[in-house]
Amino acid sequence: ESSAASDVYKRQDPDKINLSEILESISRIGYLAHPYDPDRQQRIIEKERKQQLRRIGLAGVLGMQVMILAVALYTGDWWGMDQAIQGFFRWTSLLLTLPVLAFASRVFFISAWRDLKNRRVGMDVPVSLGIGIAFTASVAHTISGHGEIYFDSVVMFTFFLLTARYFEMTARKRSTEATEALVSLQPAVAAKLVRVDGRDEEHAVPVAELEQGDRVLVRPGDTIPADGVIESGASGVDESLITGESMPVTKSDGDDVIGGSINTESPLIIGITHVGADTVLAAIQRLLDKAQSEKPAIARLADRIASKFVIVILTIASLVAVFWLSQG
Repeated sequence: ESSAASDVYKRQDPDKINLSEILESISRIGYLAHPYDPDRQQRIIEKERKQQLRRIGLAGVLGMQVMILAVALYTGDWWGMDQAIQGFFRWTSLLLTLPVLAFASRVFFISAWRDLKNRRVGMDVPVSLGIGIAFTASVAHTISGHGEIYFDSVVMFTFFLLTARYFEMTARKRSTEATEALVSLQPAVAAKLVRVDGRDEEHAVPVAELEQGDRVLVRPGDTIPADGVIESGASGVDESLITGESMPVTKSDGDDVIGGSINTESPLIIGITHVGADTVLAAIQRLLDKAQSEKPAIARLADRIASKFVIVILTIASLVAVFWLSQG
């Protein structure tokens, strides 16, 4: 997400660009865009979460086996180990690391390749280089029978990175669920009261069509459709999802009520005072959207310098490698 995208919403002009072109451009930089659907969004996140768990599981299980062999090889270097046993442990470590590299670490290489194709250097580039070079050197040393091997570093590095990203994904999922919980608070239909021949008639109308000054009937168990003032009745109102108050608050004639709260006891007749974007619920949603889309100053600074930082680190590492190779 670019800083510009988080600061302003753009409208599509069909005469200048087609929606398919926008989706194709987004796809080229590695993202999947689709019309917003809360259910589909949750399915995508859940599918991604399960795939991440499989990667972590594979890296963890095989990584433990590789670490056991690595401990044996390290102690063998100290106290001596038969060359045949040492070779067997090296080849076994290679075979155990291959599935981790092919399945669990694959996400890093795909992301790094996408970044390089788009002429940018993200954090997955040094990650992929580290994993790839360590594995390649280890394979060469396993075949030659001489030199250090780093299969344990490859599998554990993969395991820890995937675990960290899983926690990030879980936090993102909770944030999405919190947003959807707020959206679902507002009902789709309200019971509007219309005065006909001196008596009130009830009409089911979409909440979006309610206007300031309308009167609505809210039965026990129903959700209050918009902000308003109680004109008739007394009841407990559950505002827990909005205010955090766990117990219903007793409301009666003249008291303000918040759209999205739930009437728990008796019927209420409510005069609507605020609708649409002017309601408390809409204000909370705007604040939540702003919190999710905007980044703190330190995060924006990190985004700006991240690419340059990675390039500098890779340059220094390359110079160090050249120096030591020249020293034999």
